[in-house]
Amino acid sequence: LAVPFSSQAPFWNWDLPYGETCEEASAILVDHFYKNTSISPEVAKQEIDALVAWQQQVFGYYKHTTAQETAQILKHYFAYARVEVEYEATIESIEKHIVAGRPVIVPLAGRLLGNPNFRQPGPIYHMLVVKGFTQDGKIITNDVGTSRGHNYIYTREVFLNAMHDAPSSGDDWPSGVDPAGYMLTGRRAIVVVYPN
Repeated sequence: LAVPFSSQAPFWNWDLPYGETCEEASAILVDHFYKNTSISPEVAKQEIDALVAWQQQVFGYYKHTTAQETAQILKHYFAYARVEVEYEATIESIEKHIVAGRPVIVPLAGRLLGNPNFRQPGPIYHMLVVKGFTQDGKIITNDVGTSRGHNYIYTREVFLNAMHDAPSSGDDWPSGVDPAGYMLTGRRAIVVVYPN
């Protein structure tokens, strides 16, 4: 699918908030896909900043938004009438939506992706957009977590293993938990936006 690309750090500045805006950037890319518009670094930064401010007003935080909260953003901020979160999703569920012309937003335990372009060891929680599949079944993404994320390919096994929604949201992880281990308790989920 012709989903435009921007990294979550449009000008390669990974300081906050941009180090924590994968959910925002993923939603913005899907919105631009449905509006059939391109996205410049200037537009991406402006839209990410506005969405971070909106979340702080509505949720009280912007980090670690869950699949359900990302769906709320797409419904209330971007005004998509039909946005669904599917739990226990499989790679086949994602394929079904791609074939139907719908890009899919996927929350992940970022360190399990093993993407060498991430700042190592990689994000504990991550979100990106799946836009297609290769002929041999690998997953084509727009991975907003790196400036080299346009058409980034993951194997099915790595991707499925990494599929975990954030078990809780908010600017900090619960006290006393190991964040990387805690991430693995999150359910598999996908966020699907239907065109208006």
